[in-house]
Amino acid sequence: MNSKNKDRVFNSVEKLLKNRIKLQKEQQYLFIIRAAEMAFIELSKLGKIRGPLHTSVGQEAVAVSVCSKLKTEDALFSTHRGHGHYLAKGGNLTNLILELFGDKKGCCAGLGGSMHVAELEKNIVGSNGIVGAGVPIACGHAMGQKMSKIKGITVVFFGDGAMNQGVVMESLNMAAIYKLPILFVCENNFYAYSTKSKDMSKTSLYSRARGFGIESHNADGMNFKYLSNKTNSLINKIRKKRLPIFVEFQTYRYHRHFANEIPRQNDYIDLKTKMKMLKKDPGYSEAKRLGLNIEEANKLIDLIKNCIVKEGLKLIK
Repeated sequence: MNSKNKDRVFNSVEKLLKNRIKLQKEQQYLFIIRAAEMAFIELSKLGKIRGPLHTSVGQEAVAVSVCSKLKTEDALFSTHRGHGHYLAKGGNLTNLILELFGDKKGCCAGLGGSMHVAELEKNIVGSNGIVGAGVPIACGHAMGQKMSKIKGITVVFFGDGAMNQGVVMESLNMAAIYKLPILFVCENNFYAYSTKSKDMSKTSLYSRARGFGIESHNADGMNFKYLSNKTNSLINKIRKKRLPIFVEFQTYRYHRHFANEIPRQNDYIDLKTKMKMLKKDPGYSEAKRLGLNIEEANKLIDLIKNCIVKEGLKLIK
């Protein structure tokens, strides 16, 4: 799908926000991504989106702090939970909704669905439904950038569960040996589907990458203001030194593995951890800086969500 087509849904949201509140670009994306994910869940319940739908509610700060810093020549490789990454790099919201509807006008002609979104004109190379599979592909792309002496860098997202995939370890080793211009972004949201990450590793995840000789960092993925400065520094460093960097973001997904997942008898969601992370919610923190309380922030998000649902349904008619 041609991304040059007007993004009518995004434009409607921007118009809505312009008349109500003044937001910086990154703040705008933070709220829009949260609202968009909530809108997708509602559209799924209405039967307009079929198949698996993996949302990133709670993880928006990581997506925005990384992807909003990228240039067109920088390549983005995402995961099955990649709507936020796509939108934060400037992906077309209207085309994404059409893709989720299975419409041929979608960003992947309706063939990719939720887990396989891409927009090549903006170097959003694509997301991958296989755990960890995007990492070796991204390394191959970074190798191509190095051999062709292309200015851009490569960024690849993956989760804590992917850190137990052998191909990810091989990719880290390759990046270190060949000094590839790549940023490895591990979104540790505490769960690999329903398995708690703390039960799958006796060491920190970023320390594994450090073992390959890669500069590695651990960061609070819920602290939006801190993340914005941190990621900007890391990305600029890769641009300058053309070396790999690994960063593990401690973040959290508030919803289950996929939309409409039926709770189990022995539920895996740790409510104490969820409440702890909610207190650090990046959306609420930014809302507070804007002079909004939690109730007002939720009303703003609902307003955007309802706008996206309304405009999305118009696309079907």
